[in-house]
Amino acid sequence: MIDFATLPAEPEAMRVDQESLEGWADTFGLLADRTRLRILFHLSRNDELHVGALCERLGQSQPAVSHHLSRLREAGVLTARRNGKQRFYRLLPQRCRDVLEAAFQGLEDAKN
Repeated sequence: MIDFATLPAEPEAMRVDQESLEGWADTFGLLADRTRLRILFHLSRNDELHVGALCERLGQSQPAVSHHLSRLREAGVLTARRNGKQRFYRLLPQRCRDVLEAAFQGLEDAKN
């Protein structure tokens, strides 16, 4: 049996900022939803998309897609801009894009 009290303390350089860790845990929890993950996939393959285009690609209603987009925007994964009556979404920040690119590349590699 391991006596955790006798284990050496974690070096200062290895300590993780608890707030950052919780933020990433929340983000990964948000990504656990299939629809949100599909939204992110399409946005990772396009500079930006409007809600209607995402509805077509997902085969879902505008209120359902808008709900997911709102959750992703609140989490800081997406940004939105308005052009007339259309709202366009894009991925933010770069580190989220990098993580998603790596994951989606793995999916594409597995298909080939």
